[in-house]
Amino acid sequence: MTPGDCFREAAEIAMAERRGLDANKAAWSNNPILTPDREYIDDWERRAEEGEHIAKAILARAAEEDQRSEAAPEAATLADAERYRWLRDHSVPPHNFYLSVPEEFKDERYTPQQVDAAIDACIAALRGKG
Repeated sequence: MTPGDCFREAAEIAMAERRGLDANKAAWSNNPILTPDREYIDDWERRAEEGEHIAKAILARAAEEDQRSEAAPEAATLADAERYRWLRDHSVPPHNFYLSVPEEFKDERYTPQQVDAAIDACIAALRGKG
């Protein structure tokens, strides 16, 4: 359950007065003798309107939480990208962007563009397998 779902459940509860009033109005129309006085109905109507107002505010908050939840993975991806660029660009010579490689490649050095291209190729290959 997401935070947005929790807010939507709360909005449903806030709408209970409206649902209750509407159900009773239907019963009263079928059995007018059961209809309470106008003051009672007006008071209930005010509570139902207040519940609707609260539900609207809660649903707006649910939408905010949904957007925040959707943005969280994007923010994490951006942070990972920033970390990668820092590692790639600020590695200390003579081992710029040191990668663990077999002994026969120990003197190899990679440019940032070569590293990016190699990682992009791996990502593309993995996506092709998905």
